[in-house]
Amino acid sequence: MSPLHAPCRARWEAGERVLQSISPGDRRLPIPMHARLSPFVLCLLALVLSGCATTTVQVEGEFPSEPLIAQLPLTIGIHFDESFSSYQIDEPVPQRGDWSISMGGAQLQMFRTVLPAMFERVIELEDPTAPAEVDAVLRPRVDDMQFAIPFQTKSNFFEVWIRYQLTLTEPGSERIIASWPLTAYGRTRDAFLEGAEAAIEQAAVMALRDAAAFLAIDFAETRELEPWLAEKLSPTANAQSESEADVLAYGEQS
Repeated sequence: MSPLHAPCRARWEAGERVLQSISPGDRRLPIPMHARLSPFVLCLLALVLSGCATTTVQVEGEFPSEPLIAQLPLTIGIHFDESFSSYQIDEPVPQRGDWSISMGGAQLQMFRTVLPAMFERVIELEDPTAPAEVDAVLRPRVDDMQFAIPFQTKSNFFEVWIRYQLTLTEPGSERIIASWPLTAYGRTRDAFLEGAEAAIEQAAVMALRDAAAFLAIDFAETRELEPWLAEKLSPTANAQSESEADVLAYGEQS
């Protein structure tokens, strides 16, 4: 028996013990089962049977493509590894069954939307260590994700927390330029949506939008990036880049 099925099996066995506690005479009565059980036993059976259910959430959403920030004159490579692209959290909630939340597609869309608004050019790279004509390579990772439903929070809110770890590396190598955390939070009221799945999805989308806003606004102010940005955005570096572009253009004309 797999570890996932073990809790369900235990709950079913608990239900069987409840049924067996009813006297044989009662079980032979020609009346519906629910009429023979006390309200307490009915509630217990409901918890036993519902505990094995799995709530599956596929997160999808739209994200602003034009944040109110100045675009940086940089070319950034972005690498999404398989664990990021297919990220999914599977977690049991006591007395509320198992929850499975797929975030991979939505967070890919978020990064693919916000990065082109932040930088002059963005190139998606399959191999982050391969030589590429970029200023640096950004490699996001989900460090942690948590969620809570009203049963846990004792409120009317569904909540989602995400912590990313962002790493910027030199092109064509593993040398780290900077690494820093990006945290995000989203929540929604269950009364505004139909079903727990829609509520937790909306909370996750709000968390992703929160991450997008902080990434766009705070990137240029991130302490770990200050030396690298100062070098890349200095007047000397810009003049050198323009000179190299002029030489390349002259060579093409020749």
